[in-house]
Amino acid sequence: NLKRDDIMAVVVDADFSKEQREQLAQLCLGVPTAPAANLALTFLQSNPKAIQNLGDAISPLLRYVSEERLHEVYDLAIDFRAERMPKRKRKDGDEGGLEQAILLGLHRAAQERGIELPQEIRAWAQEYAISNLAARRGSIRELGIEVAREIKLQAALPQLLEIAENDIGSDLRIGALIACVTIDGPGSVEMLNRMMHKEQEELALRQRAARSLGTVNNDAARAHLVGFLATAPERLAVEVAAALAKSKPGGETLLATIAAGKASPRLLQEPPVSAQLAQQNIPGLAEQIEKLTAGLPSRDEQLRQVIEDRLAAFAKHKPDLARGKQVFTKNCGVCHKLSGEGAKIGPELDGIGVRGPSRLMEDILDPNRNVDQAFRTTLLTTVEGQPISGLLLRQEGKVLILVDSQGKEQRLSEDDIEPDSKQVSPLSPMPANHRDTIPEAEFYDLLGYLLEQKPKE
Repeated sequence: NLKRDDIMAVVVDADFSKEQREQLAQLCLGVPTAPAANLALTFLQSNPKAIQNLGDAISPLLRYVSEERLHEVYDLAIDFRAERMPKRKRKDGDEGGLEQAILLGLHRAAQERGIELPQEIRAWAQEYAISNLAARRGSIRELGIEVAREIKLQAALPQLLEIAENDIGSDLRIGALIACVTIDGPGSVEMLNRMMHKEQEELALRQRAARSLGTVNNDAARAHLVGFLATAPERLAVEVAAALAKSKPGGETLLATIAAGKASPRLLQEPPVSAQLAQQNIPGLAEQIEKLTAGLPSRDEQLRQVIEDRLAAFAKHKPDLARGKQVFTKNCGVCHKLSGEGAKIGPELDGIGVRGPSRLMEDILDPNRNVDQAFRTTLLTTVEGQPISGLLLRQEGKVLILVDSQGKEQRLSEDDIEPDSKQVSPLSPMPANHRDTIPEAEFYDLLGYLLEQKPKE
């Protein structure tokens, strides 16, 4: 009813008590119209103590408020910051992420509306990011990384590069790495190359570096990928090949490198590689792949043997269910929800134990075998030539929201996407490298934990 202009015209002047007016303002935050946003804004301006968490309210306010009142939303956020988050408190870090929620709420609403944030808000975001990135606690630095990445704050790059290469904790470093590439891909190439080559680094970091070089999509990035491919271990070679296959020049270079005997033709059997190559309109691609892979056992046969071997080993393993839950939280909970915990991006997994060990093993080790249409990877290219892939969650205004295999959201304005570049791949966004990234004993603990998840009576 509140979406109707005739009802709102009456409601605005109705004789409500303060409590009723507050309830009405809360309802209006969920109504995607200018009259509703205007009413909520007017109430919050006159009753600032009613704002429990401006982070929840700021995005719908800016997204839908009348154009002539946009500056009032910015003023409300700035006043809230001065009153609720004085400088002495901000020095201790953004405990609870309230300030981050306000800044990202403003940024996302402006994106969806197709407008630019005023310089005063961007200056606030820059000060916030730089301050949080210098904090000692990793959780505080994560907040700064997210703001710097989404709002693309160039001034934060030196700190982000330092965290990506030299900090402790792979999750924090991967976040900083992604932020560097988002803000300045070409300027991050040398850092990514160094990280990809460091043998003492965690595999997940080296794989992410290789993947990110593919998204940069320039000659320098491709040269580093090709140079590393000849000596890369198998677990990294697949990521390097998939990164090259994200562009036509990279795909053609990959095929030439394999034809010259400088990389294994088995790479062409990997779904992340073959599916990316299929999108690049390379002349004679099918014939080249058939010739280069002639005589090799099929990938299905190789994977079938891996699954059989793991099933036999699992039958002798006594799973540690507590550790299995921890493995799930770290590797699966970023996208899947189970027993009310985790993120609702991929399918929910309550009751998944009924599938049995064989099917679960296939689902984890070969996620591209049977992919639901609703959970297939979307491929896009930006106007700058950057390839982007992920699960398309939704569209909000002028913004497409995708999520990658790490559960990280990417927000892309329609204006930044090359027309007609959107394609749907047969692949799942779920990583296909869990046999490499999860130690074997922990993998069996994870499988045991999932098998215990039976439907409730």
